[in-house]
Amino acid sequence: RVWTQLTASVLPAAATTTTTTTPPSSAADGDGAASAVASSAASPSEAGMKTVEVDFTPDAYFGKPHPTLPGLPPADFIEDCGAFLKQHDTTVEELLEVLEKRYGLYKRAQIKVQARRQQLQQVQPDYEKGLDVVRQLQQRADGDAFETHFEIADTLYANAKIDKPQRVCLFLGASVMVEYSLDEAESVLGEKLDTVKHSLRVNESQFDWLRDQITITEVSMARLFNHSVMMRRKGAAAASAAATAAAK
Repeated sequence: RVWTQLTASVLPAAATTTTTTTPPSSAADGDGAASAVASSAASPSEAGMKTVEVDFTPDAYFGKPHPTLPGLPPADFIEDCGAFLKQHDTTVEELLEVLEKRYGLYKRAQIKVQARRQQLQQVQPDYEKGLDVVRQLQQRADGDAFETHFEIADTLYANAKIDKPQRVCLFLGASVMVEYSLDEAESVLGEKLDTVKHSLRVNESQFDWLRDQITITEVSMARLFNHSVMMRRKGAAAASAAATAAAK
């Protein structure tokens, strides 16, 4: 029996072990520790990846809210500052304050999306390694006994001899370990890997959308600032002309 953990390594149950304090140099022929870190960030129920349809077409949500980022409105591009201010009955200062707050929301959301991407990118190769180990065990299920090694702790490994593995246990986190047949384990790890890949695609879509909103907001703020400077200059010129006319 081989115990395969999502957050640890391949752990043979019935095996003759020899402890070593140096990691193995090769992972060929079933050797080597494999891990697939289970992360709540990859959970489809938590992230809503299974329940929310996402269009991955470029610019699919341009000018629209992103379905996986509730509470974040799309940015408004201010083409005509004077008309926009008149339409909303507001001042440049008030509108700049609103845009600065919205800009902060976009930036904070972008930081969270980037952190999630790093987490998913760390998880993906571990799932792939874990799935590879299970598939190697499937190939050796009816073959001769073979030797491998597994990680007990950081920098601590043990050698083992495994004969006809048929079942594995997946450590699901929260001190929960579930026993599966090799085929069931392959299915579970495959589904987890597919979820991570889908989450990465959604994450990329979120990042692109947020980048567009940040750019649009920055441009709108710059246009408002320039409009404010232009209006002040016009006001000063008008006042100077009025003073000159009064003096005459």
